[in-house]
Amino acid sequence: MKEEIIQCWIELTAAIKNNRVTRSISYNEAIILNYAYHAYKKNEGLYMQEILKKTKMLKSLCNRTLNHLIEKEYLRRELDGNQVVVYLNPKKVDDYLTIHKETFAYLEPIFEVLDEKDQMDFIRISHKISRRLS
Repeated sequence: MKEEIIQCWIELTAAIKNNRVTRSISYNEAIILNYAYHAYKKNEGLYMQEILKKTKMLKSLCNRTLNHLIEKEYLRRELDGNQVVVYLNPKKVDDYLTIHKETFAYLEPIFEVLDEKDQMDFIRISHKISRRLS
């Protein structure tokens, strides 16, 4: 059973990373933008430490990814004391939502294969695993 779980994990992560979830931005950019969008909906920014904790990215990779998103004007960076905070640019929300729709298109085969109960089980199990591994 353990071998089968490892094999499934490898296959799923390979499928996610090797098949571009979005076409116009990188996987890491998509992840950070998703967190920034959720903060934006609450009228909040996203602290660098929070991004590092949630994404498990190396600080150098996170900085490079943030810089790319700032260059593309998706994000703006501010200092709050000695902490870096990033905010989603309100002018780019529609662009982000268009990109986000690409993710739904990418996931469409999952919706075709799994019925609603299986989807809910997948979500529940994925949350359970990610909370345990965090």
